[in-house]
Amino acid sequence: DVELHVRTSDFRRHGHHLDAAYAGVALHVVFFHDEFGETALPGGGRAPVAALGGPRLGAWLEHAPRWGEPCRDAVARMGGPEVALTLERLGGMRFRQKAATFRRRLAAGEGAEQMLWGGMLEALTYGGERQAFRRLASAVSWEEMRAELSGVEARTRAAAALTRLSAAYIPENFRGGVRPGNSARRRLEGAAVLAARFTGPGLAAALVGPLAEAESADGVVVSVLTVPRLVGRARAVEIAANVVLPLAAALCDEPAARVIEGVYARLPLPARYGSVRHLHEAAAGVRIDARRQQGMLYLQRQYCTQGGCGRCPLS
Repeated sequence: DVELHVRTSDFRRHGHHLDAAYAGVALHVVFFHDEFGETALPGGGRAPVAALGGPRLGAWLEHAPRWGEPCRDAVARMGGPEVALTLERLGGMRFRQKAATFRRRLAAGEGAEQMLWGGMLEALTYGGERQAFRRLASAVSWEEMRAELSGVEARTRAAAALTRLSAAYIPENFRGGVRPGNSARRRLEGAAVLAARFTGPGLAAALVGPLAEAESADGVVVSVLTVPRLVGRARAVEIAANVVLPLAAALCDEPAARVIEGVYARLPLPARYGSVRHLHEAAAGVRIDARRQQGMLYLQRQYCTQGGCGRCPLS
């Protein structure tokens, strides 16, 4: 394991020296080495520190780049407002594609509540574990989960849900680790709390119902999906943007779907995706929200990774 920090002292400041999950750190990479010697690990081990800061690196970073993607001058060439509008248009296209997919699944007989459950579980996790959580939603359907939890006292529902989900969870066999805060266990705990929270009203009533109040819907749906220390606000925005709102649009007629797309347009940026870092750099100076970053994902998947560099709308 390699741990990255701005400062060496951040390891202790973040509490990692007390967390056994960090006992296996083999290298601590920092920019500023503001402590003496190696980093002390929980359990008595030590990790060498690689400090990248200093005058040599500063001089290297000041050199002009020798090459850049054709989109790198998009703001200078098109202007910030036009770049923003382009990303909004593509983000809207991606939203409507998701809604169309949900609409087809509804027409094929899938229930909205089960789709919300499966989409929520999948969006709770990362990378290789997405497939495992997708299987989990099938192994423990929302109908089963809600029926089981309905017979349990409200104060013990989260614990009961966690027991049920943990028993059915089969981890994905993939190489590579995850940070302790993103572990499958933490995601299962977050899913259990949400399952307990939505047992009474049901998923559709709790998540789609508030969208009728369009002016405050974005804040309400993000708030109801947030679980302190388990499901952060950024992850809640991800669930709203990728599951709740497009499915809600699929359930509505065209005028109502446009209102819901307006709610989607007001969602804040959840977190920057590493896969579109080059597009964030190309759009430097342009405010990026959830819809505009979804537009970046559209570019990345339709152009950047498909031999379309130089032909995309920002090139």
